[in-house]
Amino acid sequence: RYAPTAKDLASRDVVSRAMTMEIREGRGCGPNKDHIHLHLDHLPPDVLNERLPGIMETARIFAGVDVTKEPAPVLPTVHYNMGGVPTNHHGQVVNPKGGDDDAIVPGLYAAGEASCASVHGANRLGANSLLDIVVFGRAVANQVAATAKPGDAIQPLP
Repeated sequence: RYAPTAKDLASRDVVSRAMTMEIREGRGCGPNKDHIHLHLDHLPPDVLNERLPGIMETARIFAGVDVTKEPAPVLPTVHYNMGGVPTNHHGQVVNPKGGDDDAIVPGLYAAGEASCASVHGANRLGANSLLDIVVFGRAVANQVAATAKPGDAIQPLP
């Protein structure tokens, strides 16, 4: 229904969306129909131990379930959260004001996963968080070095 050609190899976003739709349409599990079941009991325990030890441990700790014998209750979730504090390419925090969409908050910077530089791929997959913090972290350091001097008074934030 959700990925007729990809089937079990559907991408995470397709699987997560399908799970959400099933729950919203009343086909969830449990008394509140608020989750679905992940069945792994068809896999041999040695394969689960070798390839999915984290899933086994998480199911045991948080749901009290032994996935070798019973399904684990699961909910769809986000793999990666996009967004963050809006910044320009210098890492300066942007706060649109009075028609100026590029107005900055003087002295406030953000980089890495906390920021959103609105650069395609900047804090996502291909660029990765490491590249994001290296590139934009350096941009922030350069901007701070160019605009602040040791001993400068720290201005209050607006």
